[in-house]
Amino acid sequence: EEQFYLVLPGLIWLTMQARPRLKFVFPLALGGVALASFVLATWWVKTGQREAAFFLSPSRAWEFLAGSFLTMPFVPLVTHPHVRRILRGAALVLIAIPVIGYREGGSFPGAGALLPCAGAALFIWSGTGAATQARAPYSWQSVAAWLGRISYSLYLWHWPLFLYLRFSKPDLTVTPLEKGVLLVVTVAVAHASYRWIERPFRERRLIEGRGKAFGAAALGSGLLLVIGGVGLRTAVGSPSDPLAAYVQQSYPDWYRIGSCFVYRWSQFDSKGCAEPVSGKANVLLWGDSLTAQYRYGLEHRLDASTIHLMQMTGANCPPTLEPPRTRPICREGRDIAAGFFARATPDVVVIAGKWDKYAQQAGFDDTVHELLGAIAFLRGRGIPVIVIGPSPTFRSRLPGLLMRARNRGTTLTATDLLEPGLFDLDARLKARIPVARDLVYISMLETVCPAKACTTMLPDGTPLTFDHVHATAEGSILMSAPVETAVRQVLQSPREARQSR
Repeated sequence: EEQFYLVLPGLIWLTMQARPRLKFVFPLALGGVALASFVLATWWVKTGQREAAFFLSPSRAWEFLAGSFLTMPFVPLVTHPHVRRILRGAALVLIAIPVIGYREGGSFPGAGALLPCAGAALFIWSGTGAATQARAPYSWQSVAAWLGRISYSLYLWHWPLFLYLRFSKPDLTVTPLEKGVLLVVTVAVAHASYRWIERPFRERRLIEGRGKAFGAAALGSGLLLVIGGVGLRTAVGSPSDPLAAYVQQSYPDWYRIGSCFVYRWSQFDSKGCAEPVSGKANVLLWGDSLTAQYRYGLEHRLDASTIHLMQMTGANCPPTLEPPRTRPICREGRDIAAGFFARATPDVVVIAGKWDKYAQQAGFDDTVHELLGAIAFLRGRGIPVIVIGPSPTFRSRLPGLLMRARNRGTTLTATDLLEPGLFDLDARLKARIPVARDLVYISMLETVCPAKACTTMLPDGTPLTFDHVHATAEGSILMSAPVETAVRQVLQSPREARQSR
C-alpha cells in the first residue's frame, strides 16, 4: 500500500508533462498499469504463487487504481437519486458475495478480487457529487459513518491488541468471550486514536511545518529500529536451542522440491521421479506436500534393493483424476497422473493429502467423491491403494510454539495446540473408505496421537514438524512406521489376492 502511494505521484507527474498536448496519456497510462497489474495477479494465482500475488504491490496496484479512475474527468457524476440508490444496492451485493461465499483458495486475489473492488468503486461512485444528507445522530447511517471514520485506526490497532493477547496465552488461542471483549476495547482505542492522533495530524494541529514532520518521522523510525533490534535479540531465543534451527525452516531438500514435489507441474521430472524399475516392487507416493513428507521415512525404512520408491506430488494438489474444483493449476498434474497410469502399473500407490483444507474448500462430500473415484480407478487396474488420513496439524509453527512454551516455563499439551476437528475428520474419512485386501486406511492421528496425546517432540529434541504440519526428517521416520508395515503386508499378498474384493 505504501509502495503504491510512493510510486503513483511519480507516474502522475510523468504523464502530466504530456497532458497539455495529449490529454489521453494520463488515463491510458493508468489503465495500462492497472491491466498489467491485474494480469500479473491472475497469472500468479493460477500458477500457485498466491502469496506473491497477495503481498506484493505490483499485483495489487490495479485494486487501488480502480478507485483512482473515479477521479477522472470522463467519469460522470450520478445525480439522479434513484440511480444512486440502484448503484448503491448493487455495490452492497457485490461486496456481500465475497464476504459470504468466498473460501480459502479460489481465485483471490486475482480475478476473485474483481467483485469486492467493483462493489467498493460503485459504492463510492454512487455518492460522489451528491449532497450529504442530514442524519439523526444515532441512526444506523450515522453509526456506519462513524465506523467508517475510525476504520483506519481500527485496522491499525486491532492487529497488536489481538496478537498480544493471543501470544500471552500458553495455548495461543483466544476464546469467543475474549474476542468480544477485545473487539469493544479495540473500537474504544481506535476512537481515541482517531480523535486525538489521526484528526489532529491530518489537520496539522499535532505537528506543524515540514521540519517538525520530518523530525517526528525520523524519531519514530529510530524508535522502531531500536524496538526491532531488541526484538531480534530477545524474541527468537538462544541460537544453541535445537528448536531455533526450525523456526524459519522451509521444505528441506529431501522433499525433492522442483523435481518430484513441484509448485508448477511444468517442473515435474517424470523420468527421474515416476519411472518404474523392473525387478523391484514399485511404490508410488501420489498427492501433495503431505504425501511428499513420507519420502524420507520410507527411504530409511524400506529395502531399496527390492523396493523402488516413486514420487508424484504437487503443492496443494489432491490426488485425483477428475478436474480439480478449487485448484486450476492442478489440472496439469491430473493430466500427468493420467498419463502415468496409462503407461505404468505400480505395485502399490500411497495417497495422502491436506484433507482438512480440501474439505473446507470443496466440501467434505466432494473431497471424498474425488478420492473414492481415484481409488476405484486404481483398484480397477489391479493396483492396491494405501490411504493416509489427516496429519497432525498445529495452530501455528510447532517449533515456535515449543520455544515460547519453554521460554515461559509452561507445559503445553498437544491437544491444546492442534487444529480443532481433526479427529472428527479422521473418523468420518475412515468410515467412508471401504477397507479391503487391496485398500488400506491408515489413521496417522492414531499413530502419532494415541489417546489424543500427540507427539510434538522426539527423544533427540527434534520437533515432529518444522512448520504447522509438515514433518521433519525425524518426524517422517516416525510417521512412516505404519506406512512401511502396510506396504510390506500388501506386497506380501499375491497380486491375484489383492485384486479380489
